[in-house]
Amino acid sequence: MLSDYFNKLLGPQSQLRKEFDNSLVMQWSVLGILILFFFMFITAPYLAWRDDKAVKLVDKLDREQALIRLSENRSAIEKSHQTLNALYSDTQAMLIDAPSFNRALSISLNKIESMYQPLGLRFDTRRFGDPSDLAWVGEKVPSRWGWVGSSQEVSDLLYKMASEKTIFIPDTIDLKPTRDRDGNTQFELSATIWTVRSLSIEQLKQQQRAVNR
Repeated sequence: MLSDYFNKLLGPQSQLRKEFDNSLVMQWSVLGILILFFFMFITAPYLAWRDDKAVKLVDKLDREQALIRLSENRSAIEKSHQTLNALYSDTQAMLIDAPSFNRALSISLNKIESMYQPLGLRFDTRRFGDPSDLAWVGEKVPSRWGWVGSSQEVSDLLYKMASEKTIFIPDTIDLKPTRDRDGNTQFELSATIWTVRSLSIEQLKQQQRAVNR
């Protein structure tokens, strides 16, 4: 069977697995490929998606305002408003719903903790960032984290972060090899991670007006 073949090839007692566990170069290569994959297929598509959503949201807002100014028929205004609400709801489903930045930060920290704690990663450092505007999307909620763990644990954390329903974007990732007391290879992972707090349509308008002043 194909599964038996892969178990023999990659199982805990296989020669390839032993060489991987003992080879810092192989572990670095796998992690490098994983991080490159993360940025290429998770971060870059999200940024493109975010820009597309922002452009569509701005376009719909402008059209709605134009319809109101020109006193077009009521049905056209209602249709534009429904489209805007649908686009807004689709975006908000991926953001953190919280009444304040501090509450959003607390929710973000809890979500990140729920991702790394079951993996066995050792928590090292954590720092909080300041809020900033993300045009036509919401409010950035950044935090800086540090962990120590095996290459597998680091890989599992990145996979879990990529599959999370709520958007989590690693702004920077630093990876350094180290060794534990028994001489086993470990990795120090430092990352600045941000998510987004959702804002109402009126708050997004006020946010943009403040930028344009």
